[in-house]
Amino acid sequence: MAMRCWTTAFGESTLVLRFPSIVGTAVAAGALALQGRKLYDTPAGVAAGLLAVRERGTPPAEVTGGG
Repeated sequence: MAMRCWTTAFGESTLVLRFPSIVGTAVAAGALALQGRKLYDTPAGVAAGLLAVRERGTPPAEVTGGG
């Protein structure tokens, strides 16, 4: 239902359809970075946030056909 409203308001381009996921990933990575910073230190938090974004953006080998 939410995506129907979203596409009605903004269209159905690839960017528009992926935008909610992009925002969600950015929020999750930021929250993880803040949590890592709170628990350890700033470099650990930044590394955790960047690693989360990297892992989120990498499709599994089954999807890409790699082995």
